[in-house]
Amino acid sequence: MSNEEIQIAVHLSPASQYMQKPSDLQKRHALIQYRGQVGQLQDVHLVSVARSEWEAYQQQILAAIQSAPGVTRVEVQQKKQRAKRVMDEY
Repeated sequence: MSNEEIQIAVHLSPASQYMQKPSDLQKRHALIQYRGQVGQLQDVHLVSVARSEWEAYQQQILAAIQSAPGVTRVEVQQKKQRAKRVMDEY
């Protein structure tokens, strides 16, 4: 995840019109960019918003996505530090 953007996971119902063309999610608000499917999860997609625009437009953007037909859940992704694996010495 880029430090310069906020990523949002969008969960879709199987009957959602966006299942056929999920990139249309970016049409819900001018600041949204479609980033792609999450792994093999056909019903979960990522969109992003420039961090510089997020503070001013966060509520409008979330409302636009949440009100889309067939959207079941919206999650703003939090950047997390990954733990480094430590190999045990034998």
